[in-house]
Amino acid sequence: MPPTIFGELEVSKSIGHTPFSPPCYVTPNVIMYISGNAFNFIDKSPASAAPSSPNSPKTPAKLIAATRQITASAVFRKEGMIAFSERGSTSVKIVKYPLGSNIGELKQAERESSIGILSLCFSFDGKYLASLSDLPNYRVSIWDWKNNFLVSFCDSFSPAAKISFNPLDSTRLCTSGGGEDSGIKFWKLDIVLKASTLKMITGAECRFDEQPPESNENTLRRSFSLSTAPAPLVPSKHHIWQQQQHVLVTSETKDAVIQYDPLTGESQVAFCVWKSKYAAIQEAKEKHASDMEFSKEDDVQERNLTRSDYLRKEFGAEQSIGPILALDSEIIVGGEDGSLRFVSYSGKVTSEVQITSDSGSTNGISSLGFSPDFNEILITAADTSIHTLNLTDLSVTCELSADSTEICAMSLFTISDVVVTAHKNGILRFWDPDSHSVTSSLKIDGEICVMATHPLSSVLAVGTNAGILRVYDVAFAGGQEARLLMRERISESPIMQLSFDPTGRFLIGYGSENKPTLIDILHKCSIVGWILSSGSIIGSSWEVEESEESEEPNETLALYLLVHESKTSSTVMKFVVPGGNEEIPQNNKDYCLKPHIRCNSKHRIEEVMTSFIISK
Repeated sequence: MPPTIFGELEVSKSIGHTPFSPPCYVTPNVIMYISGNAFNFIDKSPASAAPSSPNSPKTPAKLIAATRQITASAVFRKEGMIAFSERGSTSVKIVKYPLGSNIGELKQAERESSIGILSLCFSFDGKYLASLSDLPNYRVSIWDWKNNFLVSFCDSFSPAAKISFNPLDSTRLCTSGGGEDSGIKFWKLDIVLKASTLKMITGAECRFDEQPPESNENTLRRSFSLSTAPAPLVPSKHHIWQQQQHVLVTSETKDAVIQYDPLTGESQVAFCVWKSKYAAIQEAKEKHASDMEFSKEDDVQERNLTRSDYLRKEFGAEQSIGPILALDSEIIVGGEDGSLRFVSYSGKVTSEVQITSDSGSTNGISSLGFSPDFNEILITAADTSIHTLNLTDLSVTCELSADSTEICAMSLFTISDVVVTAHKNGILRFWDPDSHSVTSSLKIDGEICVMATHPLSSVLAVGTNAGILRVYDVAFAGGQEARLLMRERISESPIMQLSFDPTGRFLIGYGSENKPTLIDILHKCSIVGWILSSGSIIGSSWEVEESEESEEPNETLALYLLVHESKTSSTVMKFVVPGGNEEIPQNNKDYCLKPHIRCNSKHRIEEVMTSFIISK
């Protein structure tokens, strides 16, 4: 970590889930997930239970942190090895769980122009580690990681997002994902004495037998087209290996599961969300049997059906096939509606479990994985929350909630060490400093863009994109709710900054206008007026200054504003604000405070500054 005048900075705790790489079990009872540049661990074993393996410690694991964002990871559970890559690097680092001891670093033998690594995977026997790099090369590399030896590599130059080993053969791999131009590829590692090679087979194009009608906003009914050739199905990154060593992969359109033979590349549609034309017409015939329009079978055959008539209702929606897992007799499918469906290989939905509480794009299922004993399924939702499903009784447990997503502002109450985070959906969350968990929350109307905490109390100021300022007392004493002290519009544009003075009496806030608003928090918690500025305001800072001329202690407040008066220079303006119990004789947001708060000095800087800090 970067050094400071106090020494090395070290991450002590990380909250939240950044699912560049899906979570996985690092031991039979411990779930590992990525949190920015750190690995976090969830211990599911009872507190009194003995460790189930040497890698399951009774005490929490040491935080394992990288210097940059972790983009990919893989686990070899048998030896407790964690491999990971960092943003902007094609090297792979390996550490040992739970102590985080460094095992080694794998570097490309030849110059690699890729911008990073997208996916990592250990072979089932732990002999090899495979990596898939990012654009432009999309290099597949196979490592003998124990001997720090690059066995072979091949630049595919074809977009992909995931790499995996055959769970029964450590010389066969698969890559898929990356969009319409990617496809799916199967790799065979040929081990020879002098130089091992990677051979590639590209999966054949797969199409529906019948193309479903296209949706059209202007036409409610579209005919099922047999004359138009069905478009090829594009494989997504969600692929899995079957026990028969075939590969199943979902389509990018999330409406089909495709089966591939990795030895030949041949493909076929395993099942999809669409009915055949015959089945759709037969259902329509039964449904409307009493209608005169459908009294003859020929009329039914020629009927124009809507797109929804061809949708199999048990799948809920068109885009309902996301990540998948394979069992002996069923395929487990994660849906965009937050449901987990158990589907037979013939395509029949046998059961369904709701994982997330609400449907929608933010609550869909984004990844699935088995526990080591195959008794549980590890599920990641689109909102980054993590859940487990017990396959015995189909009970769902939320292992990690999505309390730290979409943070747009953050602040700290210095009197209590409580951290408050503001989220784009207008929710404020308050975090306990000891348990690192959310103790309470508060919903705000509008999109929060800035906030500030009072230096000496539990007062919180919140600004929104609509220019509305709200001031709350968030003591939450005795379970009480937050108390709204003030609500006023102080800007016609989004509020850019809020700042309390060190004594806690005044609050300054402003938007893009050149009129910072001054609020008296202690006396009336109301607007005093606005301060005259000579340019667009970029930043502000407060200081408490002591007068040396008077024999008795006399403190004044100094407000510094960084403004842009021209396109080539910046100016720091200093204002003296009355302190102590001295009142400013006005309380109107339209009142200019120039008679009471004047600019004492200006410092011109012949550069365009973006921020500043005042140091004595």
